[in-house]
Amino acid sequence: RYQNDIFRCKNDKCVDYDKVCNMVDDCGDSSDEDTCINNFVCLSSKRFIGRSQKCDGKIDCADYTDECNEDCRRTIISKLSLKVFSWVVGCAAVILNSVKLFKNFRHLATRNFTSALNNKALTTVIHVGDLITGLYLLTIAILDSVIFANSYCKERFNWLSSDGCAFLGVFSTFGGQISLFSMTVLSIFRAIGIIKVKKMTSKHAAAKMVIIIVIMSIASFCLSYIPLMV
Repeated sequence: RYQNDIFRCKNDKCVDYDKVCNMVDDCGDSSDEDTCINNFVCLSSKRFIGRSQKCDGKIDCADYTDECNEDCRRTIISKLSLKVFSWVVGCAAVILNSVKLFKNFRHLATRNFTSALNNKALTTVIHVGDLITGLYLLTIAILDSVIFANSYCKERFNWLSSDGCAFLGVFSTFGGQISLFSMTVLSIFRAIGIIKVKKMTSKHAAAKMVIIIVIMSIASFCLSYIPLMV
């Protein structure tokens, strides 16, 4: 097949040996590139690119075949263990926190709001934050396994720049922040003994707790949304 410095193509065309495996179809039938291990051929255009450009996170083929193929396997959640974690923890967080919130709201609604119930109000807010985090994990799991499934690779850039993706980011961050603020306030109350039943009327306890929760909610939203504005 090789004679001196000449390569004979499958279509009987001859090219210089130094044009073999140079990622250019010099034969016209790509036979000078077919058996090379240094290149990757785009499916639709038959364009040759370097092997290192395959699965590098950058689109080099117009049809995405350098990134969207069996070897790359690009999904929202890459590892099976993380997929299982998202489903299990997401479902558990949504169910358990929903049950706990139902009980807490019933408890708060059937009693006069005194300073002794402030802890219950703060733990309720913590459950809200944990519920939001659970909903986030469950949503990501559904997007990964059901909605996008095998199409995520081609839709990845559109999804990452979409309002839906931005909303999920704000949503999850808000849940984490509101839980963190609530745990911090709860710890402060317990540490310095601010809540004292004898020195605070039911009306004052409720009003102050509502103000605290509103401030925490606003702060959590700002910390979640501001990064999108940068």
